[in-house]
Amino acid sequence: MRSMDELDEAMRQREIEQVFGGLANARRRQILLLLSGDALLSSGQIARAFECSWAAISRHMKVLMRAGLVNRFENEVGKRDLYTRNPRGFSIAKRWLDESEYFRPPRPPKPQLPDCTSSTRARMTDD
Repeated sequence: MRSMDELDEAMRQREIEQVFGGLANARRRQILLLLSGDALLSSGQIARAFECSWAAISRHMKVLMRAGLVNRFENEVGKRDLYTRNPRGFSIAKRWLDESEYFRPPRPPKPQLPDCTSSTRARMTDD
């Protein structure tokens, strides 16, 4: 039986995979850019921006929602769903990048001490 820590880690890994899976497609990244700031758009508006079918956009939006990168709101007035970015998915990606050894800034090199060769020692004793 798995411990709670193992289950938590498995869930965390699944979230990370979903977020990066959502970000893996160029069209979905373009959709996220379109939804930047406080943008609240319908799938029809998104489809028109990319000259692609509503069905294709709908599939992309489902992936983005599953990844936690987009929220969907039901609009009672127009009877259409509206989408906006969800900061949670972005925070998962950022946390993983921050924790990843590969993306950490390199450590500064250790200071080099002067080489104590015989010529250096001779100069030190001449003074």
